[in-house]
Amino acid sequence: MRILYMLTVRVIFSDLKTTVSKAISSNTKLLIIGGDHSVTFPSVDAYVKHFGNVCLIHLDAHSDRFYLNQVCYSHAATIGNLIKYTKIKNVFSFGLRTYADSRTNALIRTDYGKGYPGSNFRIFNLHKTRKLLNSEKLFREQLSVIGNRPTYITIDLDVLSANAIGRRTSTPAAEGLEWYELFEFIRIAFDELMVVACDIVEYNEETPANRNIGDSINALLLLLIDRLSKTTILNIQAKSNHGGEED
Repeated sequence: MRILYMLTVRVIFSDLKTTVSKAISSNTKLLIIGGDHSVTFPSVDAYVKHFGNVCLIHLDAHSDRFYLNQVCYSHAATIGNLIKYTKIKNVFSFGLRTYADSRTNALIRTDYGKGYPGSNFRIFNLHKTRKLLNSEKLFREQLSVIGNRPTYITIDLDVLSANAIGRRTSTPAAEGLEWYELFEFIRIAFDELMVVACDIVEYNEETPANRNIGDSINALLLLLIDRLSKTTILNIQAKSNHGGEED
């Protein structure tokens, strides 16, 4: 049963990558809503194949950099999969509460020839993320190093505090960003970067909440749709420093 399940997930991921690739080719901008964070892996992989020089902005309570010798179909290995198995150029992770998680040591020790954990793969814990948000100039300077690279933003909703998201995420953390901080992050990121796509993951609408989170979720969706609608993929592709990768 386990083998059958893994094959099924592999097919689903392959189908998702194909769907995303077709959307990119038709200049369709995507906002992907999940669901398990592992869906980010095939989605970003498709963008890396198309644009080549892609940066991933990753908002999360967890690093998702767990290492195995093969692709791991798990929300805990999304970033690790991308770093090891794709040609992604940059990953900037924000809001982490697992900066020193010993389970990522195997990944950190592995030499991918990509400078990990150097300047192309940056980690900002919650404190550092808040420090950047409290100084818009500092935050814009940090993002400016990304330049004209096509950028994909993935938002794991457990980057939010328990007060903000409650139990409506798979692995809630007590401390985290508040909604207004997340909105401010998105505003500045879209101002500074050429964002080609976004996803929102790890949301469970069925779980009881201690406040009306639905309004905040709707506001987040509308904000991302509005900002994505003002981004021109053709311009992004023209300005990208490198062309796409062949399959």
